[in-house]
Parts: sequence; structure tokens; C-alpha cells
Amino acid sequence: MKRIVITGAQKKILIVAGIVIAALAIFLRAAYLPMKQEAERLKREIGVIESEIAAIRQMAGEGRQLEAAIGALKTRLDALNAMFPDREEVILRELSAATTRLGIEVVSMRPQRKRAIKDIDGAAIGIAASSVQEMSVSLNVKTNYRSLGDLFKVLREGLPVFVKVEAVTITRIGDIRSGLLNVDLNLNTYLISAQGQ
Repeated sequence: MKRIVITGAQKKILIVAGIVIAALAIFLRAAYLPMKQEAERLKREIGVIESEIAAIRQMAGEGRQLEAAIGALKTRLDALNAMFPDREEVILRELSAATTRLGIEVVSMRPQRKRAIKDIDGAAIGIAASSVQEMSVSLNVKTNYRSLGDLFKVLREGLPVFVKVEAVTITRIGDIRSGLLNVDLNLNTYLISAQGQ
């Protein structure tokens, strides 16, 4: 039986491939799946709040407690609606401000054309009288490991708009001691606009 011999270069390739596969699995588990679940939860919460507001308005009388309840629900609905702006500029401004706060150098930010999100039957998904649209943004930044981790945390929890990380490509700049990275991020952002826009 012939014995298989693995050279040093082949071992390095196998190690790098294992690291890449492990990083991809960690990214899917830590970033993509939680963001997808959060988007679904936010959509359900918006629907519940809108139905609560409609029910309260039907029962509305002149009572102050009822007005306060409606006001509180309206405030919650406004906060959720703010996560889905109606203009692309709001999303781009928030992304730019976040990278600036973290001291991350933005090499390029390329928003793509927004498109309506459709259900399985091909009908546009909407909330109330508005349609939900998705806009992809390609972001290329130069940063270090710590700031990159902070950026992922901000994208997940700290932005007033909803952003989902679709893909990440990280390459090292210079030697390993510099810790400088070139990072390409593909993000999906979401907007709500009046039907027909």
C-alpha cells in the first residue's frame, strides 16, 4: 500500500483552510444568524404595536390614561420606524459617523440601488401603507483588530438603523505585528417608503 506523504507547504495550506472554515462558521453563528432573527423580531414587534395602536384608537374615549397609553405606544412605534428610514442618506450618514467615532479609515463606501423585498409569491412586503426595501452597501475600511471588533458590535447593537452584515473579507496589511487590516464589508440595510416609490 502506498503511503501518503504531506509536505510542509501542504500542511500550511491545510491549516489555513481549516482557519478560514472555522472563521466562516464563527461569523455565521455570531453575526449573520442573530441579525436575521433580530430583523424578524423587529418586523413582528412593529406589527404588534401597530395593531395595539389601532385597537386602542377604537376604544378611545376622552380619558387621560388612554391618551398616555396611546402616546407610549406611538413612541415605541416611532423608535422602531426610525430603524427603517425612508432615505438612503440617513443610513450612509450613520455608517460614516460610526466609523469616524471608532477612528476607522473608510477607503470607500458604495451604496447599491435599493430594491423591494418580496415574499415567496413575488409580492412586495409592506408594513401598513409602506413597502420595505433593501439597499446593499459595500464598505472598504482600514483598521486594526480591536476597532474591527468594535465596529461589528456597533453594527449589531449601536446604530439607530437596522444593518445586517452579509459578507466580510479581511486581509492583513504589512507584517503581522502591525495589526493593520484591510476589510471589505457587504452590508444590507433596510428602508421603508410609501407604496409606489
